Amino acid sequence: MAAPHLAVFSVLALLAVAATAQAPSGAPAAAPKAPATPPPAMPPPTPAPVAPPKAAPAPAPKVAPTPAPTPSASAPAPEAPTASPPAPSPDASSPSPSAEPPASSTPAGAAAGLRPTVAFAVFAVAAAVYSF
Repeated sequence: MAAPHLAVFSVLALLAVAATAQAPSGAPAAAPKAPATPPPAMPPPTPAPVAPPKAAPAPAPKVAPTPAPTPSASAPAPEAPTASPPAPSPDASSPSPSAEPPASSTPAGAAAGLRPTVAFAVFAVAAAVYSF
């Protein structure tokens, strides 16, 4: 009596594995091979149109020359700057949140390669428990 159940679950297990199976990301056959030349029906790629260069902005209107200011009315001396240069922020040395994660983390390809195996194992255990 268990043989028909086992046969049905074997077929279902194979279908589940086939549906979830993926080639490992490191496999050379995983990447499709690009043809050496494009198909003849496809026209060659054309460069994107380039916008014409914009005209130079009009020169600023000239202001009537004013007499040179006296030293007391001029800007402060260079040795006493009024505004200090912006200090580097404390976050400048730390990576931003949008930066890539460190290389020590598990690559996604390794986790994706385990999914079909785990799915098959879970399904096989469920089939064995149900059939017995």
